[in-house]
Amino acid sequence: MVIWILKVLRLFFALFDKITFWAVEMIYALFMNIASAGIFSQATIQVFASRIYVFLGLIMVFKVSISLVTYIMNPDNFSKGDVGAPALLKGFIFALVGIVLVPYVFEIAYSAQRIILKENVIGNLILGMGAEENKEFTGDYLKEGGKNMASTIMSTFYKPDIKALELSEECAVNPITSCKDDLKEKFEGKVWDKFQTAFGTEPRDVDDMLDGDILNATWQNKDGDTVFIMDYTFIFSTLCGLLVAYILFLFCVDIAVRSVKLSFLQLIDPIPLIARVDPKKGKD
Repeated sequence: MVIWILKVLRLFFALFDKITFWAVEMIYALFMNIASAGIFSQATIQVFASRIYVFLGLIMVFKVSISLVTYIMNPDNFSKGDVGAPALLKGFIFALVGIVLVPYVFEIAYSAQRIILKENVIGNLILGMGAEENKEFTGDYLKEGGKNMASTIMSTFYKPDIKALELSEECAVNPITSCKDDLKEKFEGKVWDKFQTAFGTEPRDVDDMLDGDILNATWQNKDGDTVFIMDYTFIFSTLCGLLVAYILFLFCVDIAVRSVKLSFLQLIDPIPLIARVDPKKGKD
């Protein structure tokens, strides 16, 4: 009777876990999409820039003309440090160089961001992966990073019960490679096929892992007691999944705000650059 109650409870909380870790996968995918995409395309930025440069060019010519007239009327200002010709020339050169270089700086920054995400640069630095390991990781693992994250977290709370089944600790981490024969004896034929598919495919799929037949598969130990083959720490798994989903969502909000800010700054960068031509008010 107790076993049947536990089976119902496990199925009930497995449903919550499936929904929770599906959310983890989706939010992770959203994070990657936001992080690797800009708000404005380069074509849009170039069209905007071409229009604003004409307007700002007129302002700059007007400002330089006014300054020249001022120097003619008051020659003492010509060599003055903060408003003189050297300051004007310095601001003019700064504006020209900035207008040429800044678009390339933004492009390099976006390219570096894409490389860091797609080539797993941070993973290489932290985990010390070799070329072959990184090549494998940046394949299906990175494309399905959310699924890999969800299954890795789920595997902490859902694994073969090595204590009840008297198996090695390695079996809880890699059940297919480390204790395949021992587990095959304890699962029924069809259930074993499902288990092998769910835990032998990388990255694992949480829905397949929490299949009802695998989840509630039982075995009689040497004492004659009926025990679950899979150790499932429900409630805690759901809470942990919700926490991860929440943190990922905060990351999405942060990266979205950052993308909007960067795109806006990229659009308006000619304005502060041209403004530096004015020795007095350019910095403001």
